[in-house]
Amino acid sequence: MNCPSCGSPLLFGAGDCNCGYRRASAERSSIELTYWEALRAYWRIYWPSQLFGLAGYFALVFLRVPVLTPVAQVLLPVVLVAMGLFLYVHRILSSSFREFSIYAITDTPQAATVKFKLRRRTQVWFFLWWRQLVAGVLAVILAAPTNILLSLIGLQAIFGINVAFVVSTFGAVLAIGPILLKMLIGHQFSNFRLEVQRFSARTEATSPPL
Repeated sequence: MNCPSCGSPLLFGAGDCNCGYRRASAERSSIELTYWEALRAYWRIYWPSQLFGLAGYFALVFLRVPVLTPVAQVLLPVVLVAMGLFLYVHRILSSSFREFSIYAITDTPQAATVKFKLRRRTQVWFFLWWRQLVAGVLAVILAAPTNILLSLIGLQAIFGINVAFVVSTFGAVLAIGPILLKMLIGHQFSNFRLEVQRFSARTEATSPPL
């Protein structure tokens, strides 16, 4: 391999060159995700799981399934979103983000990367699901005064939107999700945990002074 900057050969897999070039490196980080990184990771699994839940719910309503009692109409979206979360929770590990990636490692001394099999997927899903459910209920309760105030102002009548739904959705995406992702990284499961791999972009050559 030759140096992309000056063309000099890089012998024995060397990553540095005398001209100042350094190959991009990826290193494991014990530092937790930043807020924006956690938000990006959560959004990757949030929108497809919500879309799955909405598609399933409206499909059943359109087909006029007779089992949709008032109680079922409340519980069904929760069940469908939980199913969607299980289907798409692997997306936080399926591909790298621009500056980082999330991966599962074992507790062996070598800390070998492991595959995200069904058992591990279930553990990560349950970790996120029940915390997301509890946090969502608390968010609705805490947002109730705000929703009442906005309804009294008349925003719902003016814009024709469900103010409570909008407030709860923004709370879930912008607050609950990133917190859950930050809690997930480094959490010790039965025989694995998730860690962050950061990519440093030290690839530009140092130009010699003129």
